[in-house]
Amino acid sequence: MMGGQQTGDRAYMEATIELLDRLHRLKDRSYGDAWRKRGEVLGIFANIARKADRLERARLEPHRAGAENLIDTIADLTIYAGKYLTWLAEARPNAFEAVAPSPAVAECSAVVGPAALAHVLQQLPRWEEAHLSSPPIGVVDAWERTRSSFAILDAGMIAQADLQQDGCLGWTDKIETAWVLTDASAWLLVRVAQLDQKQLDGLRRDITEMESSE
Repeated sequence: MMGGQQTGDRAYMEATIELLDRLHRLKDRSYGDAWRKRGEVLGIFANIARKADRLERARLEPHRAGAENLIDTIADLTIYAGKYLTWLAEARPNAFEAVAPSPAVAECSAVVGPAALAHVLQQLPRWEEAHLSSPPIGVVDAWERTRSSFAILDAGMIAQADLQQDGCLGWTDKIETAWVLTDASAWLLVRVAQLDQKQLDGLRRDITEMESSE
């Protein structure tokens, strides 16, 4: 039974990664390098934090009027976390390749374009194997992994912005934390989609409509 569950989870994750890649390519054509325009803290991390804050608020106020669709928020968080990894691959290639699963910078660096994020996302199963990380059991477990990894990154970036000696993250710590956050948020997307197929269908429909209108 467990083997069947794991096989089903992997198939679901592969489909999720494909969907995220399609969504990202659409956004990349619309926004280009806007995600990194103001640098690591004010640009890249700010985008991650904005989505993480929306996700936290959605968790606390699930029926808030006018709120962004939960699954859209999780998808964007996963994309931004993954794109941070592509920036780290470009900015610190040696450190990036030193952290398991150690994918090639030539395929993961942001300079490659949208294909870099696709490659990063495809490395998530290898990252889990390298770190002996099992898929989260359900939404609560996936949420806790997402929340805790973001909290580490958040504290480090605040310390960095405030020019504090204590609390700043080194490059290896940033890379490791970004991998955890990307994997956790991707699994959160999977677990939420498994519970609410309508939300997933809505995201798929929106992506297909955007693709057809280009």
